[in-house]
Amino acid sequence: MSPLELARLFHETYERLAPAFGYNTRYNTRVFEPVSRNGKLMIAVCEEILKKLQKEGLDETPSSCS
Repeated sequence: MSPLELARLFHETYERLAPAFGYNTRYNTRVFEPVSRNGKLMIAVCEEILKKLQKEGLDETPSSCS
């Protein structure tokens, strides 16, 4: 899984689950925009997480960088 794919999966899952926890997300950030500042940050965070998982042997599939 690439950092972009993980960021998109995280965002979509977060948006789907938020209402069940009584949280209303901001209307203007409900769609994942990878070129936005927030999107770029999410991708960078996911890249760091994937690198750490791979380094620790928790992810045996090499990730490709976006």
